[in-house]
Amino acid sequence: MSIDAIDVRRTDNGERLGLAVANVLIRRRRLFGMFRGRAILVSNCGEFEGVSACPRAHPNDGRLDRLNVDHKMSSRQRRLAWRRAASGSHLPHPELSVSVGERFEVIVHSNEEVVLDGHSQRVVGGVNMAVIPDAGVI
Repeated sequence: MSIDAIDVRRTDNGERLGLAVANVLIRRRRLFGMFRGRAILVSNCGEFEGVSACPRAHPNDGRLDRLNVDHKMSSRQRRLAWRRAASGSHLPHPELSVSVGERFEVIVHSNEEVVLDGHSQRVVGGVNMAVIPDAGVI
């Protein structure tokens, strides 16, 4: 079976930060980073830490799915959404949005980190994520 990959590069100089097969997460660097501030998940497969964060994603559809968690979403609402994401029923939600595309650009702030398939990178500035269709075979 063929799968896509996510090519992650800095927008200022084109330097490759890495390739991700499953997910790229942008979140606050501090403890409980997923439960405060904005969080952006760009997913190739839809699954993230055991939940169906982007339920319509497929690992070989030539597209990326992006889940945005609004910075105003409370910790309580995030915990409830996380529980509901196990079944994919966390959407629709007024403080969660999903979009689909072949590439996404995000500005990463100094208090945030970029996590590629579980490996954290410190980056400040623009990050471009693009799908590489049929990048590998499993």
